[in-house]
Amino acid sequence: MLDLRKNGQLSMADAMLIAEKEPEVRYQYTEMVARLIKENHLSGLALLLNVTCRNPYQSELLDALCRLSLLKHHLQQGKRFPTVKLDNPFLVDAVAQLLKQYDNDDCTIDCQIRKPKRLSVLLVNLVKSVYCCLSDLFWSRYYRLKIKPSQPILFIDTFLMSNSIDADGHYRDRYYTGHEKFLNSAEKQKRWFAPTLISIRKPADYRAVFSRVKSADVNFLIQEAWLEFGDYLYSFYQSLLLPFKVQKVPAVEGMDLSALIKKEAWAQVGSFELLKVVSKYRFIRRLAKQQVVICGAVDWQENQVVDRALNMAFKTYYPGTTVHGYQGFMVPEYYACAQPAEFEQELDTLPDVIHVMGRAGHALRADAAKSLNTRLSPAFRFSYLFDVKRRSSEEPIILVSLPITISECDKLIEAALVLLDSLDPGLTLLIKPHPSYTTEHFFQLVPKARNSRLNVTELNMKQLLEQIAVMISSTSSSCVEAVAVGVPVAIIGNLSGVTMNPIPDLVPAELFRVFYNNQQLLGFIDDALKRKAHSPIVEQLFQPVDEAGTKALFTCPQQD
Repeated sequence: MLDLRKNGQLSMADAMLIAEKEPEVRYQYTEMVARLIKENHLSGLALLLNVTCRNPYQSELLDALCRLSLLKHHLQQGKRFPTVKLDNPFLVDAVAQLLKQYDNDDCTIDCQIRKPKRLSVLLVNLVKSVYCCLSDLFWSRYYRLKIKPSQPILFIDTFLMSNSIDADGHYRDRYYTGHEKFLNSAEKQKRWFAPTLISIRKPADYRAVFSRVKSADVNFLIQEAWLEFGDYLYSFYQSLLLPFKVQKVPAVEGMDLSALIKKEAWAQVGSFELLKVVSKYRFIRRLAKQQVVICGAVDWQENQVVDRALNMAFKTYYPGTTVHGYQGFMVPEYYACAQPAEFEQELDTLPDVIHVMGRAGHALRADAAKSLNTRLSPAFRFSYLFDVKRRSSEEPIILVSLPITISECDKLIEAALVLLDSLDPGLTLLIKPHPSYTTEHFFQLVPKARNSRLNVTELNMKQLLEQIAVMISSTSSSCVEAVAVGVPVAIIGNLSGVTMNPIPDLVPAELFRVFYNNQQLLGFIDDALKRKAHSPIVEQLFQPVDEAGTKALFTCPQQD
C-alpha cells in the first residue's frame, strides 16, 4: 500500500526519496506553468490566477506532482501496489493513468473524499466576497483613512496585521527592520507604506488596525480607503471571468493533471482572494488617476500574485518609476515562486531590480532566471545576527522554534514531548511560538502545547541564540538564523510529503540534519552537545546593514 494523502504516513525511505526528487519535479512544474500560460494565451490580469504563479501554498500542483513522481518511480522499478490512498479526488484519474501505464491497473485507488460541488464553492466565494468588500469599504471610510500625499513619495509594499501598530502609534516594521536609522528626516517623510492586510476579517480586527493608522509614526497609503465602489465592482467582475481563461492543460511527464488545474481555477471564481489581488492593480491605477506622484517603489518580493499585480500596475500607470523588489526572507527552495523564472521575466511581471540580502538569496539560485537585474542589499530583518554574542550555559538549552504552519507546529510539539522523556535532566527545553501568534492564540491553535511540562518562552530570538546549544525546527527562517551564528539545527523530516528545509547550500553539513525518527534526533543532539562550538557564518549568508545599501533601496532617484 502507498499512502499519498497529505496527512498520510510514508516510510522513511519514501520520505527521503520524495525530498530527493523534489528539485527535478520543481523544474518540471515551472516548465508546465510556462506552457500553461503560453497555450492559453494568458496575459494581463489573467496572470493573477494562482495556477499561473508557482506558489505551492496557494496551489496544490507542486505537492501533487511530487506525490505522483514517487508513485511513478516505484512503478518504473517494477513495484506493484494493492492499494493507493488519496485525499484529493482530482488526482484519481492521474493515478489511474499511471497504474494502467505500468500494468498495475488491478490496484485499488482509495479516495474517500468527494469532489466539492461547484455551486457550493461559488456560493461560499460570493458570500465571502460581498462581506469582505463591504467591510473594507465601511471601515476604511469610518476611520477616514484616505490621505493624499502633497509631495512625490516612495511607495513601500508591506503587510499590516492587527498588532502592527501599538497603542502609542509605533509601527512595528517586521519586514525592513531598522532601515530608518540611515535616512534623514526628509527621506523618512517621503516613505509611504502601502500595506496588504493580513488576517483582518472581523470588525474587531478592522478596529484594532484602522483606529491606529492615523496616529502612526509613519505614513500609510491604505488601499481600501482609495478604492471606490466601482473598483470593487470591476475586480469582482474579473474574479468571475478570469478563471475561465484556463482551458488547455499541458501534460507533465505524460500525466494529465487537467482535473486538478481546472478545479483550482474554478475555486477562484468569485473569490475574495482573486478579487483582492485584482484590486491591488486597481489601487495603483487609482493613485495614478488622482495624480499621486511616485518617484520610486519597493516591492516585498516573493513573486506571488500580489507582487505581479503591483509590478504590472506600475509598468502600466507609472512607466518611468523604477520598482525595486526586495527579497528579505529565507524559505525552503520548495517555495518555487521565490526563484523568478525566465518566462516571468519575459512576461514583464517582475520588478525592474531585485535586491537579495546575501549570496544565498533566492533570485540568485540555480533555477532562477539568469537575465535578472540583481543586487546585494542589507539584510534588515537579520541585522541583529551581527551582534549576537554566544555564551555557554551550565545547563545546555534546547530550543524548539515553531514555524507559522500549524501542522508543522503539531509535529514539533509531539517531538518535544517525546524529548522530555529522553533528555538528560540537566538539559532545559524551551518552546518559542512564531511571532505572528500571541501565546494565547497559539495555545488555541495548538492545544497540545498547553502541556504543563512544556516551557513556552517569550524571550526574543537574539536573547535565545546567545544561550541555546541546539535548535529544533522546520520551515522557519529561524533555522538559518541559528546556523548563521553557529547553533546546530535539527529539522523535522516530513513523513507525509516533502520536507521543508530552509537551510541554503552554503551552510556546512555538520551544522544541520534532517531527522525522521526520535533516535536520529537524540543522536544529533548528543553529537551537537559534544562537538566544539562552531564559528559564526553570518557574513557568508547576510549582507550587513549600511547607509549605502539602505539609500539604494529607500530613496528616490532625484535624492541620490
